Amino acid sequence: MIKVLSTAVFAVFLLSEALAQNAEVTVRAFDGKTGKPLAHQRLLFFGGISEQKARVHQTTSEITTDDKGVAVLRVDLTKIKLFSTFADFMTMCNTQPNYRYSRVDTILTMGLAKPNECGSFAEKPRHGQLVIYARKPTLREKMAW
Repeated sequence: MIKVLSTAVFAVFLLSEALAQNAEVTVRAFDGKTGKPLAHQRLLFFGGISEQKARVHQTTSEITTDDKGVAVLRVDLTKIKLFSTFADFMTMCNTQPNYRYSRVDTILTMGLAKPNECGSFAEKPRHGQLVIYARKPTLREKMAW
């Protein structure tokens, strides 16, 4: 009986440790000019445990938004403390997105909205949410790729 009870307690401990190391971030993606949700948009995340590690893409993830521009990013807190975000084949609406990192602890406690330098639309985040803005690239931007 004691062996069964101790095994059950140990299993609960392992499960709670595993859950404590993982988190979910709800990402809401909008067109920075129009304010419309970016439906079915592929989002890319490059992260790490430090800025140096994130800069060399210690971890990479990708998710696709739904009809409402919403997607869930699962984060392993032992490997990712911060990350940069990109909308595939779009131009991000914040300057120097390669050097602007989102801190996972800030997102989970307060929520985070990236700056929208493409327009006046702004969405207020809730805890656990990351709000990003992107727009279609100009012809000049496409040619520079």
